[in-house]
Amino acid sequence: MEYAKIIYMKRILIKTKVYGRPSEIMKGFTKDLLLKLTPPMISVELTRYDGNKLNDEIHIVSSIFGSYQSWVNFISDTHESEKLIYFTDTAREMPSPLTSWEHKHKVQMLDDKYSYIIDDIRYDTGSKLMNNLIYPLLYAFMYYRKPIYMDTFNEQETNL
Repeated sequence: MEYAKIIYMKRILIKTKVYGRPSEIMKGFTKDLLLKLTPPMISVELTRYDGNKLNDEIHIVSSIFGSYQSWVNFISDTHESEKLIYFTDTAREMPSPLTSWEHKHKVQMLDDKYSYIIDDIRYDTGSKLMNNLIYPLLYAFMYYRKPIYMDTFNEQETNL
């Protein structure tokens, strides 16, 4: 008899208000920004970065506290309209204890001058307990991005 796998997906959702329209902001989502967004306690080497288009791949070797692990993500979904642009990276290979990872990078227009950058992450470890244990750490890693987004994209506003 086969048992259905129970999935305990956990979600992280962080919004950051920045200056600019979605199309302008999305142009800033580059290899350099990805490296800048990495928290200081994590060492990262990008071994492949195709971009943010459908089926592009991003390969990362990361080290957290001396433990080297591989991430292999592909862009599984994209959308573009005047008011909302997003791409979703889905992990094919990810560090333990993760068994599933999906990160939707959204830029949603707020008004004529401002937009939200929204990091919408769903992850699973296969264990409800482990999902809850690593949540604060993953949330902190994602929250670390807020001031970097604001510095990167609000710089244009101060130059007006």
